Amino acid sequence: MSKSKKYLKKECVAACIFLLPALIPLLLFWVGPVLYSVGLSFTNWDMISEEVHFIGIENYYSLLHSPEFYRVLKNTLVFAIGNVIPSIILGLLIAFALSGVKRGVFYKVFLFVPYITPMVAVSIVWSWIFEPRAGILNFLLSLFNLPGLKWTQSSDTAMLSVIIVSVWKQIGWAMIFYLGAIKKVPRNLLEAASIDGAGNLVKFFKVILPSISPTTFFLIIMTTINSIQAYDQIQVLTQGGPAGATRTILYYFYQEAFESFNTGKASAVAVILNIGLRLLKNEHINSAEKEGYIKRDIILNEEQPQNTADRAIEMVLKKIKGEQFTSELLPPHFDVVEPALPVASLNTVKLALISDGGLIPEANPDKLKPNGSTTWGCYNWDELLADKHFVIHSGYDGTWVLENPNRLFPVDVLREFQADNKIGTLHPDVYVACGNCASVAASKTKGEQIAQALLTQEIEAAILTST
Repeated sequence: MSKSKKYLKKECVAACIFLLPALIPLLLFWVGPVLYSVGLSFTNWDMISEEVHFIGIENYYSLLHSPEFYRVLKNTLVFAIGNVIPSIILGLLIAFALSGVKRGVFYKVFLFVPYITPMVAVSIVWSWIFEPRAGILNFLLSLFNLPGLKWTQSSDTAMLSVIIVSVWKQIGWAMIFYLGAIKKVPRNLLEAASIDGAGNLVKFFKVILPSISPTTFFLIIMTTINSIQAYDQIQVLTQGGPAGATRTILYYFYQEAFESFNTGKASAVAVILNIGLRLLKNEHINSAEKEGYIKRDIILNEEQPQNTADRAIEMVLKKIKGEQFTSELLPPHFDVVEPALPVASLNTVKLALISDGGLIPEANPDKLKPNGSTTWGCYNWDELLADKHFVIHSGYDGTWVLENPNRLFPVDVLREFQADNKIGTLHPDVYVACGNCASVAASKTKGEQIAQALLTQEIEAAILTST
C-alpha cells in the first residue's frame, strides 16, 4: 500500500471517529425507529398483547384491497389540492400588492402572524367561528338572508372548513417567500418591458412570474408535504369526521395505531406514506432539474453569478439616478463608485467584470500575445491580481472584435495598438477594465464565468458605465 493510500485511510478513520457522536443519536432516534416500524408492519401486534406473530405482507394486502384506504387517499388528495393552490395564489397576489407599498411592514406582520401561531390555537378559534348556532360566520350569512351551515358537522362542508383554516394560516408564509422573490426580479427587465410598452398585467405574467418560478416550485413542494402531514386542525375541528369525510392518511394512521391499537396495520400505512413522499420528492427534483431550477451537487441557496450581476447593475442604476441603496445587498468584495465617464443615457449602462484567467480555459495569460504580436506581452497574472482592486468601465465604441473573445488583453496594449492604427476601435460587446496594477479587456459573453470569478476569487470590483 502506497503512502498516499495509507494517509487517506488514516484520515478516513479519524473522520469516522469525529462523526461518531453525531451518528449515534441519528441511529438511535431515526434509523432505529424506521427499521422497527418496517418490522412491525409484517406483524399483527396490537400494543397490548405480549405475543407478536409474523404475518408477512397481510397488512399491505389488506390495505391495498380496502375501500376505506382509497377513500382516505382521495381525501388526502382533495385536501392537498384545496390547500396548495389557494395558498400559493393568494400569497402571490398579496405579495405583489404589497411589493409596491413603501410602508407595508404593518400589513406584512399582520398577515404573517397566523403562520407563527400554533395550529391548535388557530383551530380552536376557528371552531368558534364555525359554530352553527353562535358562530360569527353563520351570523354574517344571516345578514344577507342566507341559511346557516353546519360547517364542521356536515360531510358536505367539513373538508371545506379544514381547508379554509389551513389556507388562512399558510397565506402569510407564502407571501413572505414571494416578497423576497419579487424584490430579486432584475429591475432592468422591468424597465425594458416598460420601454416596450408593457403594462402591469403583462409585466406580471411575462416578467415577474417566470423570474419567481423557482420560488413557486419550492412552495408547491413544501405546501404539498405540509398538507399530507396535516393532523392538528383535523383533530380539533372534525376528529376525521363526520363519517370519515376529513380522514386523511396521517389521521388514518393515528386512528389505526392509537384508537384501534392495530399497530401492525398502522406501521404498514406509515411505510406506504413514506414511500409515497419519497417518490413525490424525487419527481419534484427531476422536474426541477429539467426546468433548470436546481442542479445536483450544488449547495442549497448558493447565490448564482447572474443574480449577483443583476444586483450589481441595479445598484449602479440607483447610484446614477441619485437614489438610496443598501450596499449590503452586494457581496462584500463588490464596491459601487461614482461613474468616471459622463452618462449619455441610462440605456447605455453595462456591466463589466474582471476574471482570473484560470476560469477561461482557452486563455493562457503567460503566453498571450494580442493579434500574434511579439512586441507586446501580457503582465504576470499574479501581479494583475496582487492589489485585488479593479475599477471597471466600458469606454470605447466601434466595430473591432477581439480575435478570440476568450482572451484577455492588457488595455494599454490595446490603446497603443489603436493609436498606431494597427487595430480598429473596440466592439461594444468588449468591456475594458482599468486597474491600479494593469488592465484587461474581456468579452461580455463570459459574464457568468467572470461573475463566478468575483465570487470565488474575491476580487474587488467597482461597476461603472459606458458612454
